[in-house]
Amino acid sequence: MASHSSSVRGGPGLGITGMILGIVVMLTIVEAATTGYTEDELAGTILLSLAAVIFSGFALSGNRSGKGMAISGLVMGILGLIDTFMALV
Repeated sequence: MASHSSSVRGGPGLGITGMILGIVVMLTIVEAATTGYTEDELAGTILLSLAAVIFSGFALSGNRSGKGMAISGLVMGILGLIDTFMALV
């Protein structure tokens, strides 16, 4: 009978998730640059940016693979937050 370890090894899933969310944020910013932000787009971009930063931060904090993708997700998430806060001003 095979026993399973209670600790789960981290894969690149969190890094990939952070990167994909960051890409979606960048696409939203490009679209908003041409048409301007609506209130819904502004709220959505803030939430997606926060999610990208959180997932990427968790991926970077652990001993996981996919750190390059996590860094790119973190950078894009931070850029999304900066852009949305600049749009509010």
